[in-house]
Amino acid sequence: MEPRRLLLAISVLLLGGGFLLFATSLVQDTYRQTATSRAFENSLGNTFEYNGVILTPENPRHVVIGTTGTADLILLKTPFRDFSNYVCMEGNFEPSLKACAGFVGGFSGFNHTILESYLQTRHPQIAYSQTIVDQNVTLNYPVTSTTEFTIILTQLGPGNPINYWEFSSTNQTLTYPLLGYSERPGTFWSLPTMSLGLIAGGAITLAAALIQSKPALSYEPKPYDVSATRICPRCGRENLFFSAKCHHCGVILDDASGRLVLSQ
Repeated sequence: MEPRRLLLAISVLLLGGGFLLFATSLVQDTYRQTATSRAFENSLGNTFEYNGVILTPENPRHVVIGTTGTADLILLKTPFRDFSNYVCMEGNFEPSLKACAGFVGGFSGFNHTILESYLQTRHPQIAYSQTIVDQNVTLNYPVTSTTEFTIILTQLGPGNPINYWEFSSTNQTLTYPLLGYSERPGTFWSLPTMSLGLIAGGAITLAAALIQSKPALSYEPKPYDVSATRICPRCGRENLFFSAKCHHCGVILDDASGRLVLSQ
């Protein structure tokens, strides 16, 4: 197959596939699914409990935290696992950091001194804090990238208050009924992106095929006309057009003395 025809065939396939995918992406459906987890915990005065949460800009989690007592709500920029390791080692719950890998922590009431010791040297890790009194609050903290936080609820008074934790997350999925294809929103290799890539590739291939089809300009030098003769100015006889000397009388022929005559 000629290269030009091969390029044309490839361009037709790419453009056809790209336009088909683009048309399919116009009939996409969006599905949202929300999952919620709730927990009621009996707490002790002058203790704290904590939990981890991952916040994303595209799909932020809905977080509600409350207490029947008085408590400080603190949002740390420290990942949950790192903070748990600190609590484990500082509270002497495990003999080594390696053993703390299995330490769950979380909702258990821990002594205030562990948290105070942590914040003395890591105060910049506090992203947000507020005091709540016998109420539930919704935690709205904007993020520009996926970030893991540790949420701490520390009781400020005596008694046995009840703490409330609620985490809700919404998962959004785009589906394309004609192909049975689904994808998470925000992904780079989305169906519209792939269709535009195929269309661009087809356009480039088509341009290459059109350039390939143009006839190449060729130059063929004209042959010398061997029928042309030069007339000798002395004897008047004919000589070949490139002769420098008359073959009849021997006179030297130059551009001034020899006349170039085309034979009829």
